[in-house]
Amino acid sequence: MPYFTAKDATSLYYEETGSGVPLLFVHGWSFSSGVWSLQKSCFSSRYRCIALDLRGHGRSMPSRSGYGIDVLSSDVAELFDILCLTNATLFGWSLGALVALAAYPAVKERVAAMVLVSGTAKYCADADYPWGVPPKEPKSLSLLLKRNPGKAIDGFLCRMFTGEEAAERGFDVFKKDILPLVPTPTPDIMLQALETLVTADMRPFLANILAPVLAVHGERDAICPIGAARYLVEQIPGATLSMLSGAGHVPIFSHSNQFNTVTESFLKNIYGKN
Repeated sequence: MPYFTAKDATSLYYEETGSGVPLLFVHGWSFSSGVWSLQKSCFSSRYRCIALDLRGHGRSMPSRSGYGIDVLSSDVAELFDILCLTNATLFGWSLGALVALAAYPAVKERVAAMVLVSGTAKYCADADYPWGVPPKEPKSLSLLLKRNPGKAIDGFLCRMFTGEEAAERGFDVFKKDILPLVPTPTPDIMLQALETLVTADMRPFLANILAPVLAVHGERDAICPIGAARYLVEQIPGATLSMLSGAGHVPIFSHSNQFNTVTESFLKNIYGKN
């Protein structure tokens, strides 16, 4: 299985399938590369699909240098270097979207496009940013993680799906098909990564993104509200928003066919027919 050693000697895992121009996938908080399984199976016949386990997540080692946004984004940039990636499309889901945005300045010459899924430039709302979640939400999650990690994660997972999705490809199917592919981080790592989610603020960098950007967002996302996606595309020059009706926080799973179709169309505009 492929690993690379980061500059601080942390061993990080990634998966690679297919060939062609590279697509690099970055997962969200408390997950791993396994969450992209439906995208890897869809796109690997035409593209080189690479999915990273963030440090402390999946099969990657716990971090030697913490879990700050600078550390996580540096790992993405280092993987670009190690694999000699050029003309790549950088995908990020949820926390992974923040990581992708933070990594962009270091790899912008080698990025052809970005796909930000359920993403936000800043997770929590404040006086000059009303589009995030109330700060009390991650604070409550943090307290529950310390007392009862299992209950905290189950509650978070349930909130990722809408009621309509539960009747289609929702939480129960996600638990059966995806969660076995996703080794759970320790509560301590989840708490540190949650702090990164809460404190990261990519707003100052958005106007300098020159690559084409597709933001895909569930209309009924309870984790990263749709207003955050609208703000994101308004601030990134030329960015476009694909809003998926009825979808929650995990359209890469619950609405995978629709997500993959929208993404395929975007990639064809970037690369031509592959």
